[in-house]
Amino acid sequence: MKRVLEKRVLWIVFIALLMACNPDLENKSGKVLTSLQVTLSNFEGNIDTRTEENGYQTSFSGDEQIGIFSLKTSNNTVLDNNVPYKYNASTNSWQPVNTGNQIYMYGSGVTYYAYYPYNSNMDDKKSTAEITTAFTLPEDQSTYDNYSSADLMTATGTLSSSTLSLSFAHAMSLIEIEIDETSNSSASYDPAPIFYGIKPWKMSDGIYRYLVEPGIDAEIGFDYGPADNRYAFQKSLAAADITAGKYICIKAPFDNRYLELNTGNYVGVLGPVSKVVINGTEYSTSLISGSNNRYLLDGLRKSPETFTSFNIYITDNLAKADSKEQLLLAVTTSNITIDATNKSLTIPLSAGGMEGTGTSAADPYLVTTPPQLRGVDAEGTDNNSAETEYYEQKADLDLSAYDNWKPVKSGALYDGKGYKVNNLVSTQGGIFSYNGGTIQNVHLVSGNINSTNGNIGGIVNVCDRSGINQTIQNCSNAANITAGGWTGGIVGNGSYSTIEHCKNSGNISSTVSVGGIFGHIWGDAHVRYCYNEGLIKVIGSGNDNPVGGIGGQIYSSAYGIEYSYNKGDVQNDVTGEAGSILGRKSSGDGSNNYGIQIFNNKIYGSNNNSNTEILFDNTSNIWPAYTADSSNGWGSSHWKSYNQGEYPQLLWEP
Repeated sequence: MKRVLEKRVLWIVFIALLMACNPDLENKSGKVLTSLQVTLSNFEGNIDTRTEENGYQTSFSGDEQIGIFSLKTSNNTVLDNNVPYKYNASTNSWQPVNTGNQIYMYGSGVTYYAYYPYNSNMDDKKSTAEITTAFTLPEDQSTYDNYSSADLMTATGTLSSSTLSLSFAHAMSLIEIEIDETSNSSASYDPAPIFYGIKPWKMSDGIYRYLVEPGIDAEIGFDYGPADNRYAFQKSLAAADITAGKYICIKAPFDNRYLELNTGNYVGVLGPVSKVVINGTEYSTSLISGSNNRYLLDGLRKSPETFTSFNIYITDNLAKADSKEQLLLAVTTSNITIDATNKSLTIPLSAGGMEGTGTSAADPYLVTTPPQLRGVDAEGTDNNSAETEYYEQKADLDLSAYDNWKPVKSGALYDGKGYKVNNLVSTQGGIFSYNGGTIQNVHLVSGNINSTNGNIGGIVNVCDRSGINQTIQNCSNAANITAGGWTGGIVGNGSYSTIEHCKNSGNISSTVSVGGIFGHIWGDAHVRYCYNEGLIKVIGSGNDNPVGGIGGQIYSSAYGIEYSYNKGDVQNDVTGEAGSILGRKSSGDGSNNYGIQIFNNKIYGSNNNSNTEILFDNTSNIWPAYTADSSNGWGSSHWKSYNQGEYPQLLWEP
């Protein structure tokens, strides 16, 4: 008995010592909670959202788990650590998941807090703020379970007798999206949006919901709608508008973003838009039904704040099969108009797909790409009447995408600004079909023109309208040309024109009337300060086939070839007239022209005209004399400085 008493005394002493070593247990009643009461707050509408709050109540349906903590505030020590409790819907009560791990009742100085949904990784968290910070928001909230797991709620408890009351509040912000499922297209409709970023849960009423962290900027973006006309939506939410426990309702009507390119129908001339590249990002395009110039930009969900680049590509309807996609233009970004209400980008273009108004030389249409050179034809007429449009070339143009170039009308003025045109291949003629006024500073540096027709020129086929001052100046051709009628390196038929400061280096062949600069002119025409260095040749058979280094033939008393020269080979293998400068002329004379060949003792081919032209002869000091005198046709106003024995070069030449 004494030994038993001794043991009992020792046990009491041990317990006393234990309690002395663990002061936190001094406040512990030794009893677990008998009751746990949980209330849940609802999501409330944020500013500028609807006031009716149906469907925002939060409730538990069964088996949900929460984690509960108790904390000694005096020394910031966790007493009960992340204890899981489960909801029983049938008894409307909360029970510990493990009866060996429960929440105890303590005295003063102890706080209780909890969170939902339970996660074992939340151990040792000493406040609701730490819980919120440690919470990881799932990006895929497309199922109800995933959405629920994103709905973090936290609570601070109140202990009364043996009941702990917890009032939970939402720690995240709710985004709700309503999509109008109407369509402006007859194409197959895809009812499943493609969301970018967090994937939302679609409720039974068709509304999408997902949760985001408060106080952080958010972007809402998705594609939706028919296959040929996808609805692209994007909206930015500022951090200040995203508040814990609040919801933001966004209504997204079917309001497609489109790119309006112009008010004219250039698409019918050139081809439809295939893609655009904005600030380096590529977007495919879909033509909006019923329109010829409005395009949906697939994947563009928001207009950029600024544009550093904006390139438009078309499916060129004249290009070869392997070169159909062509750059139409790099847009001058200051010309882009953004309409936030209509969600549109407008770029003003001419009917030829060009920027500029085209009303004067000071404000011309701007030609920057081969398709835009094709677009020059969109403004022209089909009856060779005088045109009123003005064009300015802004870059070298490579025409290798076209295996049969269609010549275009030049307008009132086409100024090539000295830029090059490369790789022209055609059976229809040169760069231009008809000169409506002035063509200047245009240089065709390579190409092949093979035609059975006449009126073919490397720069322009025809200038034949009286009553206007048609001019071709400062132009050159290096393409090889073979044709079946009046043919010249610069112009085929150059009647009623002034042709000056032009050069040909291409090989020119034709069955009838062929020259290095022009094939045929009549009426009031003037050719001056020009030269040829290409092979000029008559081919085929027949009697009406004059050939000359500068021109084939002239039928006019009011003509002139002045201060021009030919150093190219002139060949006439069939019956006809050949001259180093001109093959045939009806009357009148040129003057101060030089050649390298003589035919039948004349530099002109025709025998019924006087001859004042001269053969180059350096040995005999017969050479045009360069001077700085502006009145000298061989002087500084037209030619670069040269010495005797050197062939003159025009001022525009490199």
